[in-house]
Amino acid sequence: FHLCWRATSDPQTILDRAIPPDRALLADYVDYLARAQRYPAAQAAAARWLPLAAKDDVPALLRLCDLLIEKEHDAAGALCIWSVLIENGWLPFEAVDLNAGSLITNGVFRTPPLSHGFDWRLFSQPGVWLVSQQGLGIVLDGHQEEHTDLLIQWIPLRPSTTYELTMKARSDDIPAGSGLRLA
Repeated sequence: FHLCWRATSDPQTILDRAIPPDRALLADYVDYLARAQRYPAAQAAAARWLPLAAKDDVPALLRLCDLLIEKEHDAAGALCIWSVLIENGWLPFEAVDLNAGSLITNGVFRTPPLSHGFDWRLFSQPGVWLVSQQGLGIVLDGHQEEHTDLLIQWIPLRPSTTYELTMKARSDDIPAGSGLRLA
């Protein structure tokens, strides 16, 4: 792959002329591009890989999805991969649909968070235990930092659009006016 990039810096030429439609080869090429931080080229190669992909490819595709979100800030490219994984039944979620306003993945925590893609990402922190059974339980032992990140979710949004987020939370033995705050 390195020799191809030395011959030309045009990712489309390399993809069209040097990379045949072979599942294993495309997987290796996408991995090479991701390690080389050529994220747009990796996303284009992944578009060729996805129709050939198998369930065994899910971890590698989730890694690319994460890189596109976190490093390239390419929610659209990551969402293409995420959507195919859901459509193929390889992820247990409903599709993210910007047109229908269905933006939150695993909103009621029916399944344990993957900590990848557009699902919840749980942070391991001293003094914090996260329990995912029916919903999500967060247990704080009082030894965690005052401001502690517990979980996040990347949500694809449209520019210049107003959204409303609603959540339900319940706590035990916490005085009114203190406790959980969204930031």
